[in-house]
Amino acid sequence: MADVSPCRLSPAPRGGLIFGYSSLNERQIADGVTRLARAISSLRDGTSTATTLSS
Repeated sequence: MADVSPCRLSPAPRGGLIFGYSSLNERQIADGVTRLARAISSLRDGTSTATTLSS
């Protein structure tokens, strides 16, 4: 994962990330996206992400 800022020609209104998926298969990518969505949802809800990320 890398910061997107060095890849932009002009400043972005918000930060961003670049995720590297080249070494993963489709299933692994889908599982990772699901886990990331759960973690973001937990942060928004104010609940702990410790159990979310390990599930």
